[in-house]
Amino acid sequence: MSVILTEKARLKIEEIANECGEPYSVRVVLRGGGCAGVEQDLYFTDHVAELDEVFEFEGVSVIIDQFSLSLLGDFTLEYSDADPMNEGFKFLTDTTTRSSCGCGKSMGIV
Repeated sequence: MSVILTEKARLKIEEIANECGEPYSVRVVLRGGGCAGVEQDLYFTDHVAELDEVFEFEGVSVIIDQFSLSLLGDFTLEYSDADPMNEGFKFLTDTTTRSSCGCGKSMGIV
């Protein structure tokens, strides 16, 4: 499995971490919910569990549990601010999603 963190997403994580005194590491989690079936979540933490995968990007860590990684497959985490109404982090994957909601907060998994 591979994870890509875009430069814009990495810089935004650093910016938020600096402003809030958070670690330069985020956890990606998938859980049941949302209008398309599976919600994506992202939050700051420096806790790494024994079976977590950690991907490093120039000082920023992306932590993901095995279950979430198996559902996402290869994915890119990007930050979009082109549309002020939909500004935020986006998960881009084409390996396992069969549908997504209009707000981009959840997806259907094959």
